[in-house]
Amino acid sequence: MFTARLLGLLVLAMGLLLTGCDNGGGGSATGGSAASNGDADVLQLRTGRLVDVYGLQKTAHGSVVQLFERDVLIGSNIQDERDANSNKKDSEITYDFFGFNPENLQPNLLITRDLGSSAFRAAFERLFEKVYVVTPSHYGQNAAQQPLPVVARNSAIEIVFSKDLGLADDFFVERDAQGRIRGLKNANAVQLLEILGDPTDNNQSGDFRIIPCRITYKGRSIVLDPVLLGQEGNYFNVPNNATGLPPSQSTEIPNIRIALALEGVLRIPGLRKSANQNFVGTNLGGVASIIRDFRSGNAADTSERLVRGYVRDTLAPRLLGDLAMRLERVDVKNNRLLLYKMQLVHELDRGDVLSLYPRGSAGAAKQVAEVIVDEDSNKNDQHVSVLVRDASGWAAYDPSKKPGYPLDEKKREAWLVDNGPTVVVATEFNAEKDDILNFARFSPQPLPDSSGKLVLNRNVSPFASLILRFTKPIDLSTVKPLDTLVLATEGDSEKVFDPKEGTPHLIYSQIYDDNGSQTALRIVPPLGFYLDDEMRKTNQPYYLHILGGLKGIRDLGNNPINFQYDVANRKDSAPPYQFFLDTTVNPKTKEPRFPNNRVVNIARRFLAADEDEGEQGAQDWFGAGSLADGKLIGRPTSRVTCYVDDINQLPSPPTPPLAYCTSNERMTLTGSTPLGVGIQNPLNPFGGRLQTVWREIDLSLSRVNPFDFNLDVEQMYWGPFQASPAAPPTTFDIYDRISLYLGHCEYRPNNCVGIGSALPNYVRSGLDNEFFHNYARNLKPTATNFKDKSGIELRPNPHPAYENQQLIIQNTDSVFEPSNTRRFLPLPKFKEPYFVWRDERSYLTGGGNGKKDDLISPFRPYWNTKASRAVNFQEDGRVGTIALPLLADFWTYPDSPSLPKNRPFRATGFNGWQISLTVTSSPKPDFRVYSGGYQRGSSIFTMDPTKPGWQNGVGGWNPNALSRTPSRDNTSYWIRADFLKRMSVVTFGFLDLKNPHNNGSVGNRKIDDPRLGPYAIGANERAKFAVHFEPPLASLPPHTSLITEFRGAAGMGGSFKLYDPLITGNAHVRFYSSGSWSRFQHTNKLSKYTRNPDELYDPQFQKDNDLAQTGVEYMNWRFLLENNVKVTPSTVPTLDSFAITYRIVEK
Repeated sequence: MFTARLLGLLVLAMGLLLTGCDNGGGGSATGGSAASNGDADVLQLRTGRLVDVYGLQKTAHGSVVQLFERDVLIGSNIQDERDANSNKKDSEITYDFFGFNPENLQPNLLITRDLGSSAFRAAFERLFEKVYVVTPSHYGQNAAQQPLPVVARNSAIEIVFSKDLGLADDFFVERDAQGRIRGLKNANAVQLLEILGDPTDNNQSGDFRIIPCRITYKGRSIVLDPVLLGQEGNYFNVPNNATGLPPSQSTEIPNIRIALALEGVLRIPGLRKSANQNFVGTNLGGVASIIRDFRSGNAADTSERLVRGYVRDTLAPRLLGDLAMRLERVDVKNNRLLLYKMQLVHELDRGDVLSLYPRGSAGAAKQVAEVIVDEDSNKNDQHVSVLVRDASGWAAYDPSKKPGYPLDEKKREAWLVDNGPTVVVATEFNAEKDDILNFARFSPQPLPDSSGKLVLNRNVSPFASLILRFTKPIDLSTVKPLDTLVLATEGDSEKVFDPKEGTPHLIYSQIYDDNGSQTALRIVPPLGFYLDDEMRKTNQPYYLHILGGLKGIRDLGNNPINFQYDVANRKDSAPPYQFFLDTTVNPKTKEPRFPNNRVVNIARRFLAADEDEGEQGAQDWFGAGSLADGKLIGRPTSRVTCYVDDINQLPSPPTPPLAYCTSNERMTLTGSTPLGVGIQNPLNPFGGRLQTVWREIDLSLSRVNPFDFNLDVEQMYWGPFQASPAAPPTTFDIYDRISLYLGHCEYRPNNCVGIGSALPNYVRSGLDNEFFHNYARNLKPTATNFKDKSGIELRPNPHPAYENQQLIIQNTDSVFEPSNTRRFLPLPKFKEPYFVWRDERSYLTGGGNGKKDDLISPFRPYWNTKASRAVNFQEDGRVGTIALPLLADFWTYPDSPSLPKNRPFRATGFNGWQISLTVTSSPKPDFRVYSGGYQRGSSIFTMDPTKPGWQNGVGGWNPNALSRTPSRDNTSYWIRADFLKRMSVVTFGFLDLKNPHNNGSVGNRKIDDPRLGPYAIGANERAKFAVHFEPPLASLPPHTSLITEFRGAAGMGGSFKLYDPLITGNAHVRFYSSGSWSRFQHTNKLSKYTRNPDELYDPQFQKDNDLAQTGVEYMNWRFLLENNVKVTPSTVPTLDSFAITYRIVEK
């Protein structure tokens, strides 16, 4: 057929020949035995969607649909103009997408004009107006001057030649007797390749990878389709491939090559050699070939014709069903088939595909036909006649010709069920005309009941999976087992998709691409469905909910599923699919067909901050996470610089509870009262050790905001003396060897003073004189001596920020705070890994202040705080690490006059450190403790690790009084601290393992459903856990992490509250009662966190955590999220949903 389209291509060919841009291949032989010497040129490459085009054919039965041409490339402008429920006539539209090719799921496109008419020809030509022409390109071209063409990943590629190649379809493919493709031939003639190496260098090894594709020969063109769906993968003995081409990694380097061999017996004969060497290269076998290189789309490619690298295609995906019916009669003369629908609810439509499977036959269908006109029938009609193109092949299977064929309709129906050939109708789901039960199937299929009757949605195995099919490849990232394709115990879709109401009903499933085509999804609940004796008494239904719309399942072009509702009834979700488990009991043995399967599902979808079964409006978790687009996101990487000086500290909030002091107290900011003289220690040339602390309020950080927790201490700067204009300038100095160790401080100095007395109220809240005990540590519950090191249960080693480093002091290294007034100088560079201050992962506690008043914390206190505290200032800790100060432990070794070797220099110590007084009426409470060397006359008394003063503070030297200075006081050192925020801890509240859905608990309504609990867990039983993440953790950005930890508890205190994360946040804090520190804040027993929830039932774990007698009653979990800060921009872990499932089993 000679058309305007081909005429245009020939004109283009002449232009190419005249300009010499490209007229084929050529070049030296690199393999093969014969070279091409024809006159056919490659005119162009074009890409677009593939369809099978139909037109209307006038017959005695009226206009019927007739195939015109298969594998036609069309542009993005061709859209469906009539949906399945539309009443538009053929004359009112031009293009109608109706159905699909069952072999490869390729869409059928009807041009609603008579075949052969000028109107049909014009409509056919318009199909190509927006087809994308691929500019000839080659590997190595300058992409900045000539950008690479971009081909959609899932588009087909048509190679257009200047003339018919004179081949036949069997040059490329093998077909069976029915004409179906069964394999490829002459695979070297044309190759679609992924470029992996540099094809222009001398090493050809590993340059290419074959991309399997379907090849269609069309005379003057060859179509390559890398999207393999339906049965195509089986035909070519390769996996199906829904996404087509692999994504490109660069916009400047091509990653795809098409190679047409010019040499060898397997080449395409008749191709012309070319003098243009840019378009001559090699194929996978190193054979000289005509080449075209380009890049495929990727996620960043969105334009008029692309969506995230895929074809912009507005044809929506639909649910696909295979409906089993029976062939009732064949009318060859009128090309009609009479079908018995076997009580199915479905209206047969034009485009439905009928496949015949006679009884006793196996393998492929014996006959295939399409319904070619819409019949005037009702969806409930059970005996329907349909028109097909040719019914002659069906006559041999006509059951009405068999003996015993009943004339009575009712008897015939039963006879057909037992004897009639099966006709499988492949059809799209229409919510107005179909029963959703026909559009999913179970594996294994349900078993017949006691009467032998098989019902699609009953007697389902508790370990069955469900399979859904679609007309197009689905974007698997939109298929989410708790959000868009949801198994549930509730049938109300609105309730299930509600973030809070749906939570107790959710059943976690794993969803798989069943055949690699992304058109068949297998839904597998990993532990199966709940079944117990109560379910056998009252069989409760299960449901599958399918969400469409912009928040639901979409295809690769971002089109939502079309359930084909009428406009007035349109919904985003399909009707729920209801099914029932097999609760059959053998009447003789009394044994059930399937055993009990007591499984529990706990799910969080992160659609809202409040999703759990706790009280309405209370956030489910505490921590530096956030919600966006239905995801839990770790906090973004950021850096914050904090100052302790007389300019940059934030004032106290004016009123309790956030005020720094009580209403009868006041406090000066720790940097606000600078001392008029510089302090030498710790920068002491004679050596010294100094410990000092900074609280979060000193550094203007929030006490309660989790975004100010878990801070990497990345660098620190010290404040040289500068309190007055007369302060001496910084002078050059070198210290040979200094170290700094960081940790959490056991004590929290409190410099609040009484309003009337102006004296400190918390004199014993500061540091201990023994350096060892200032590091936060936990005592054993049985400890009685607070200074006995053998009574310590937990004390992390001090964290080295830097060790044995040289410190050079020079004015040119100065940095200034935001007002450009106060100056700071760097300490030696901190080394990784950095110390994490306010680390929520830690079990450390501390912070006793000598009074019974509560310390500020974001968490809930236990019920008898004040009564139990009294004046026990030496107790093991009142708060966790979020409220413990940053402890800095400076070690300065005596300076040597012979070092550094290249520039001997003895440190002078002339540069004092600027400090402030935290209380002016008293030297208490103690913000520092130190020991320093000194010089008296000509005698030097050094301080180093061999001296007793390295373990206990002995102070410095007062040259006027000729005596030691006090070892402790309320000095606050000016500092600049740089913190890195890269980690988030997100903690969830406790739940009751016997009643995790809070079903029937106080304040919560009882749902009469054994699947929702409460559950009986006997003394000899336990929960066997599995943990699930969506998407899987393997898909997290590289070098980010998301770790889940679990903790068990038993016995509740008066303050205990299920689901409350403000309870779990500091549940590990113990309090003093009756001479013991064994009581936790909210529970009688509490375990450490573990990454394996099954450890909660491990006998040794329970013994180690004092749970052996009680066992585990409650559980909570937390997420530890860490960013990758080594890339720019940094990457952050995210989580769509999370589920814990457990089966109640015998120990």
